[in-house]
Amino acid sequence: MLGLLRRYQRAFLIFITIVIIVSFSFFGIRGRGPRQEKPKDVLVGCDITGKKIYLSDVSLMRYFLNSDRFTPVVDRKLPNFFNEGIFYKTFIKSGIGEVLFVHYFDEIKETISSRIEAMKKAVFYQHPYDKNLSAIQLWKRFYPNIEENLAFLEKEMTPSMIYQLLSESYAASCSVPPDMMRRLALYEESQRKIPQDSHLRYVDFSLFGYKTFEDWFGEEFVDILAQYIMNGAKEALDKGYQVTREELEAYLHGQASHALKHFNIPGDHYQFLKDRIGLSEKSLFSVTEKILLFQKMMEDSAGHVFLDPATVVDISSPLHQMATVEYRKVPSFLQIDDFLSYAHLESYLAATTDSQTYNLLLPSTFLPEEKIAEHYPELIYQNYWVQITKTDIEEAALGIGEKQLWSWQIEPDHFALIQKKFPKAPLKGDSEEKRFLSLEQLPWNSRQEIDVFSRKEMIRASDLIREALSIKPKEKKSFSISLTQNGDQIEYLSDTLSLYSLIQQALDPATPREELENIKDKLSCYTQDNIHFYQIEILSKDPTLHRWTYKEAKQLNLLDHLMAKYLQEHCSKKEDIEEMAKKVFAPCLEMVQKDLLDHGGFIVQSHEKNIEKYRLFASLRLPDYGVMAPEWELSSNKEDILVSSAEEWKKTVLLEEGRQEVYHVSDQGLMEGMLIQQKQVDPEYVREQKEKALQLLRNEAMCKIAEDLYQKIKEAHAIKVPLEKR
Repeated sequence: MLGLLRRYQRAFLIFITIVIIVSFSFFGIRGRGPRQEKPKDVLVGCDITGKKIYLSDVSLMRYFLNSDRFTPVVDRKLPNFFNEGIFYKTFIKSGIGEVLFVHYFDEIKETISSRIEAMKKAVFYQHPYDKNLSAIQLWKRFYPNIEENLAFLEKEMTPSMIYQLLSESYAASCSVPPDMMRRLALYEESQRKIPQDSHLRYVDFSLFGYKTFEDWFGEEFVDILAQYIMNGAKEALDKGYQVTREELEAYLHGQASHALKHFNIPGDHYQFLKDRIGLSEKSLFSVTEKILLFQKMMEDSAGHVFLDPATVVDISSPLHQMATVEYRKVPSFLQIDDFLSYAHLESYLAATTDSQTYNLLLPSTFLPEEKIAEHYPELIYQNYWVQITKTDIEEAALGIGEKQLWSWQIEPDHFALIQKKFPKAPLKGDSEEKRFLSLEQLPWNSRQEIDVFSRKEMIRASDLIREALSIKPKEKKSFSISLTQNGDQIEYLSDTLSLYSLIQQALDPATPREELENIKDKLSCYTQDNIHFYQIEILSKDPTLHRWTYKEAKQLNLLDHLMAKYLQEHCSKKEDIEEMAKKVFAPCLEMVQKDLLDHGGFIVQSHEKNIEKYRLFASLRLPDYGVMAPEWELSSNKEDILVSSAEEWKKTVLLEEGRQEVYHVSDQGLMEGMLIQQKQVDPEYVREQKEKALQLLRNEAMCKIAEDLYQKIKEAHAIKVPLEKR
């Protein structure tokens, strides 16, 4: 064969050459034949100048607007970093977006309604082992109104309310990328030392699952904005505005450098982003030119706004002055809101102080504890030192391994218990293998609920609680227990008297040995609700007697009993508690009334029928007010108060000339004092308020220009919604 080819090589070459020439002559070269026609562009309409607008023009603008530098990265696709957030900066902050949203609401109503319905049905992530670690709680750090706005979704809303809800949520979603939220959730999980959720790394933390501008507002509203900007650019050109090529290049290069300044990307940032945005340089320049023309026209109209001189005078008025004052306030636990709270205070003072030195000032010295204990032992306590460990069923259940859990669940009795608790779950099986498969095929959420229930049941039927308590670190703690067994409140223990009774019995030398062993066993796994458990080991008892302060006695609800006991001792005739109190404390009220007659001119609000509300007036007025007994928590501090934002009574006083000292008693009996030291105009406040006023006027001016442009567009039918299918 090879010999034949060598012999007739020349003939073969001539034949092949002829075949190639003939084939090229008839069929041509690939790619060099007649070109296929491009698809015909669709005519959308005409702009306000009558020039035709095509679908490709609107699609280009729409593509540019839909993503900005705050849009999260999706499928490793970079957002449009050339878009600096035009919707938020130009439309949301100024109010132009709301103008267009309301005007075109009928055209976009169907799409917006579908968005709202999807938001109502949105399911936010919640950690299976800690309900407080959820997407809602994380978002609240950056979007404080999220729960309030979620409640609004269930109500009837006007177009303006819908726009405010969507724009506020959109702005919040742009402020924090979903990846950052996920990292924050993982960090919280590690800090809380709870079991890991294997699904957490794959959870989408986007707010309501929306990422782009179109996701939030729908494609119709994006098309409206695109056409509105294009018409605005034509209007700007007619008014003489222009954007040079140098401006365009500087703007785009600036946006690229700003967007990538935190990334270590070598080379030209502009070229890097342009290659990834999917637009030619001509298209990029064209769409950016229209946007800059529109922004120039709007911002220029806002730049010609000036503040009325009357506004500046109003901002600088006494109402906007700063006042430096010494502010005194009686703590809330001393608040006298009715006669009963007054009687509580007088009863406590009478029981703990020497009546021979009684006056209107709060005391700095008290009777010895041993003396008080003779008549009022409920006010005296001792400290007990213990070692305590705490756990609960859910925490103890975490020590149960997966294998141990599955073995328990597939046992016939336990499986029947699960079926009874979760009747809607498709659980069937007459063998261990079938029961295991039935559980494995459940949805993830259902399986989590069943696992939590199973662990709790396993805990209740075993000694795992004691094991969990034994391995937890012990905390040394003191309990304060009164001579009548009242004391500190303990979390999840509603009946502390029972616990304190056990502790005192355990320390009593007269307690029989067998009963002492029972008490120790009970304290080794103590509970009152069968959910929260404590292991308590008694260490020692402090022999020193201590007195409950008035604040502590109030928190322990000792004052009602103390008052009744004191009044019965000092009143011969048994009557209604309040009537007895009025008789016993009549001399005290006379002293309060006399003090008011002498110094009442300092008070700005009168409570003539409730003299008891002024019981602390004398103490509040003292020059050394802040150095009384620490337990009364009386203190004074200097504050800078803005007159316009002060409480009404403070505002009234600060606007009066000549008053340097004033006191006020609220309707709830809270007494406050204010010593005015200096009043002056705050230049920083004036500057901020002027800037706010100017910004409001600028926004109003832009909205007025936007409204005029809308009317022109409406007359020219220059915006078409919906557009033809792309």
